[in-house]
This record gives sequence, structure tokens and C-alpha cells, in this order.
Amino acid sequence: PESPRLLLMKGRTEEARAILLRLVGPEHVAAAVAEVSAGLKAAEGADSKGERLQLGGLRKLVQIWTHAEVRRAALLGIFLMALNQFSGINTVMYYSTTILIASGFSRDSSIALACACGLAQLVGVLISVASMDSKGRRVTALCSCAGVALALSTLAASFSFEGPLASALKVGALMTYLLAFGSGLSSVPWVVNAEIFPLRLRATGMGQATVSCWLFNWLVGRYFLTVCETLGVSAAFGIFAICCAVGGLVLWRFLPETAGTQERRSVPGQELGNREALSREVPFHCERERLVAINMCLHSSRPSRRAQTCRNWS
Repeated sequence: PESPRLLLMKGRTEEARAILLRLVGPEHVAAAVAEVSAGLKAAEGADSKGERLQLGGLRKLVQIWTHAEVRRAALLGIFLMALNQFSGINTVMYYSTTILIASGFSRDSSIALACACGLAQLVGVLISVASMDSKGRRVTALCSCAGVALALSTLAASFSFEGPLASALKVGALMTYLLAFGSGLSSVPWVVNAEIFPLRLRATGMGQATVSCWLFNWLVGRYFLTVCETLGVSAAFGIFAICCAVGGLVLWRFLPETAGTQERRSVPGQELGNREALSREVPFHCERERLVAINMCLHSSRPSRRAQTCRNWS
């Protein structure tokens, strides 16, 4: 949908309400409209007083890496992009036809099967569109990591023997891999990167994440064939499986739930006993507080410290 903030800036309040109704539900629409409108008025007031900081791209990049809370968000965003690429997606897309031909399929059959694998990824993407809002970004990413690691392990094992069973296993593992990747790791890194940066640094943060994604893509594509020639195809996909399994554990430890955090209004004062409760239950008055809370989730393991933060905001 279009940005409710942009619609409100242009005075198209009813259109903004209709979109927020879909995003946050009827019980939260009025609060969400009021929050966004208040933010727009505050920004207009800062503009009239000349208080808004107009930063160039380089200065924004410096701000990202010199402020601890934003730097942590940037590191999380880059790690998500690294996991996106080191799960091997582009090597599979680049070499899927070659892999199938090497598995004993004819050229025409390999092209047709590669198209079927692409459709499997499309189905996975459609699943992620539904699950990211209903189940959350965190659950979607973790389930995708588990499925990708399992499929890559199966694919690696299938290269250790030959025959009709090995060929069928390769095709099944490829399709399962692309389905699992499409259902989370394909889209979650982009969505989370768009949600963890303060608004004035978001474009720069997203640009940085995009550049890192293509750098990781080049790195994997550049050395994939070298690894295959040196260690074997089975070992190459085994390395991807290990990267994805380790990446899933890192996300389980550090990835907060960002779905819906901008729409919630009041801060609870009660004790929050674990990181997951903080990432899911602490609402945010403003974007900076939301970012600080996410980073408390990322880096604090002491319940007393998390609870004190909630009391300070309440």
C-alpha cells in the first residue's frame, strides 16, 4: 500500500485511514492517524524554526556508524544481507541448469526443471507476504533458515552418490530450497532493513544494505566455482548449509520482532522477563525510542535493565 504518512502530508486523510485500517485494524486507526499527524506537525515546526538537520549522504553515513544504537541496527541489516547471499541463492539461480545437466537430465529437461524451481521460489515469496504480518518477521526468518539449511544439507548429500535416486533427490532438494528461501530469507532482510533505521537515516541505511548485498553476491559468485573445483560441489553446498544454520542461530539471538512496532502507543510498566517479550510487547512513542528498544533487545541480557528501560519510558 501507499505510505499513510505521505498521504497525510498531501491532505488525503481518508485514503490514509483506509490503508491504516488494513494495516493496524479498526481499533488502532485513530491512534495511528493521530501519531503520524503529530509527527508531521513536529517536523513542520522544526522546519519553520530552522532546527531540522539537513544532512548530505556522506554525513548521514557517518552518523550511522558513529552512534552506537544506529550502528547496531546497521550491523544487523548488513548481517541479514550476508545471510541472504551466503545461503547460496544466486549460485543456485546462476547454476541450477548446470547442476541438473550434471545430474543426468537432458538440456531441455534441465531448463524446464529450472523454470519449475523458479516457480517454487515464487510460491515461497507469496507465502512470506502473508506470514510476515500474520506470524511476524522473526518467526518467518527463523522458519525459512531452518528449511533452507535442511534443503541445502540434503542437496549436499545428494552429490555424494549417483543414480536415479540421487537425481530425484537433487531436484526435490532444489525445489524445497527455493520454496524455503522465498518464504523468508528472500524478503525479510529488505523489510527489516526498512524498519530498524530512524526515518531521517533510513534511505542511507537501506542504500548501505543494498550495496552490501551486491558485494556479498559478487563474493559468493566469484568464488563458488573455485570452491567446487577445490573441495567439490557437495562441500560447497555443505558450506552454504552451515552458514545458514549458524545465521539462523544468530537471528534467534539478535533479531527483534519489528512488525507493528510503529503503531502501538503506550509503554507497559510491568517487568518484562525476556528478550522476546521486549521485542514484541514494548510499544514506542517515537522512532528513536523504537530503535533504542530494539537495540536493548539486541544487546541486553539482564531482565532488570530491560524492565528499568520500560519504567523510564512509561
